[in-house]
Amino acid sequence: MKNTLLVFREQNLFFGIRSNDFEQYFPLNKVWISQANNSSQVWRFEGKEKKEKGCFIHPGSLFGFSKFRISQTGVIFLKNISNQLPMGILMNEFLMKISLKKIGTKKIDIEQLKKFPTHLPKSAFHTVQRYKRKNIFIIDPLMLFKAYDIAPS
Repeated sequence: MKNTLLVFREQNLFFGIRSNDFEQYFPLNKVWISQANNSSQVWRFEGKEKKEKGCFIHPGSLFGFSKFRISQTGVIFLKNISNQLPMGILMNEFLMKISLKKIGTKKIDIEQLKKFPTHLPKSAFHTVQRYKRKNIFIIDPLMLFKAYDIAPS
């Protein structure tokens, strides 16, 4: 999945993460999960075979579009944050996997976008990628965790 833009949909909006923004990823069926500190936004995981540990969020529930749901085909993408536990994003379904080489250069600065969802913080997104007449909001993991004040605990 290197050099790939992974796109998912929540309601009528498209979001994407760049696989290169994450150090590692693994299938959800390889870990045990539990809620972190009674938070509905942050979840803990621990590897079933390897002893990896960390926290993750589900973007749909974080953005208020859907309830937290788990799919056995889900994948957790992890980003190491200084000396804290790795923080990740759970992706249950991919709508598209697009090679970063094929995506083109049509990008829109967040501040220049005419119709930005008012309930989402602009600071959580890197840019908006235009692809096949669709706006894809590119999530920057560090900016997302900072915008929502999420830190592993």
